[in-house]
Amino acid sequence: VDIFGKAMGYEGPHGELVNAKGQPISRTGEVLPPRASQPATPSAQDLAALVRGPDVPIQWTLKGHRSGVMAPAFSPDESLLASAGADGDVRLWDLSTRKLVRTIPTGTDVLLDVCFSADSKRVATINVKHQWGVWNITGEQVGTALQPAAKMGIAFFPDADHLLLGESDALATVDIATGRTVREVPLGSHVNALALRSDGGPIAVAGEGIVWLLG
Repeated sequence: VDIFGKAMGYEGPHGELVNAKGQPISRTGEVLPPRASQPATPSAQDLAALVRGPDVPIQWTLKGHRSGVMAPAFSPDESLLASAGADGDVRLWDLSTRKLVRTIPTGTDVLLDVCFSADSKRVATINVKHQWGVWNITGEQVGTALQPAAKMGIAFFPDADHLLLGESDALATVDIATGRTVREVPLGSHVNALALRSDGGPIAVAGEGIVWLLG
């Protein structure tokens, strides 16, 4: 490529002009600062290797649910894994021994999601009937019976006494002990999922084609 009849340039790997030494240049032939390196986009083979490759082996397989497993969750203290099943059970697995610690029957058929409280002492679930419930990891149900309201998305507030729930077009804060909604924030869109930091920081909410950051 002839640049104004003075400097010769070539097309670089990112479409920029470079000189014979591979240095980026301007259209007047001046050497420019090097571009910041761009992270490589993983190929399908790279992603397959991440899942199945020798560097990421399957450490163990946990069996016990009578039907499909719908959601897993690690406890914040990294001692337990909770699995929510289409059989309506929450199973708690000890990550050090790889053994089943407890099965918590929730009294419903299909669970969609499960999460831990910040102190790792409680789990909360949403079922296919859009009901939520809370249990101590020792198996006792906390507060009232299964409550309606939640559509998609559930998380504990840091105090472990309140839940954040995603409803059809709003966020709701509920008191676990009474089941009452203590605050509701309209969003004007379906809530598909949410994430709440364990320190009570910003809330991320996934809606229809949009993500909100609140707080």
